[in-house]
Amino acid sequence: MNRKKVFVIVAGLLALVGTALATAQEKAKTEPPADSKVLTRTYELKNVDPREILSVISPYLYQIMPSYNSGSRLLVVKVLPENLQAFENLLKKLDVEPPQVTFRIFTLVASQKEGAPALELPELAGVVAELRRVLGFKSYTLDGVSALQVSSGSRSNRIRLNSKVEGLTLDLDEVVADRGADDRRRVRFGLTLRTYPAGGPQVVGEGQTIVSTRLLESSQTAIAENGTLVAGVSKLGTAGDALVLVIQATIQ
Repeated sequence: MNRKKVFVIVAGLLALVGTALATAQEKAKTEPPADSKVLTRTYELKNVDPREILSVISPYLYQIMPSYNSGSRLLVVKVLPENLQAFENLLKKLDVEPPQVTFRIFTLVASQKEGAPALELPELAGVVAELRRVLGFKSYTLDGVSALQVSSGSRSNRIRLNSKVEGLTLDLDEVVADRGADDRRRVRFGLTLRTYPAGGPQVVGEGQTIVSTRLLESSQTAIAENGTLVAGVSKLGTAGDALVLVIQATIQ
């Protein structure tokens, strides 16, 4: 037997060993140890959608993909006896009532006109001072104040803002209260500010788009707890004024 043939045989053996090892590892994922019995458990979650916690609970499960019913919040899992207690302890920590987030939304009118009344809101004093420093407007007046409370995890929230601007509406999407890299609590969300015509949203033709004017849009932004977000400035009318959206968020 020459060296070339020996090399080919050895390489073939290594390939077979590698295949056998991969097969054994895959089998270990699908078959429990001989001395273990897989348990099947059904849980009815009270506060969270099963889909939202799958990535967290998967390491504790025998089968990586459990079955679930989002409508009834039923979760069916297979777990080894030695993992059951740790899994149920984790599930109790996850299935808790989500925090409530309260948004306060201020709309300000920024103008080039002199002699506008002073804006007397202590919570906005710092914001207005910064706006005066950055933007070239001479005065800021309060247009309206609105409030909205939502649950963390809510996907779509709409509020018609108290404003002299007709049909001014704010959409807050995918609202999540969590912690940032600095371990401070924060609120993440997407926002869209629109104006709708008199009478509210109107659809042009069957299955076509809703008539609106989009003023501001952000797919995701964040506010530190008790912080303030100035969402942007939009042109308002033809007098050179602008609409400033100021959002504050608290977590309960």
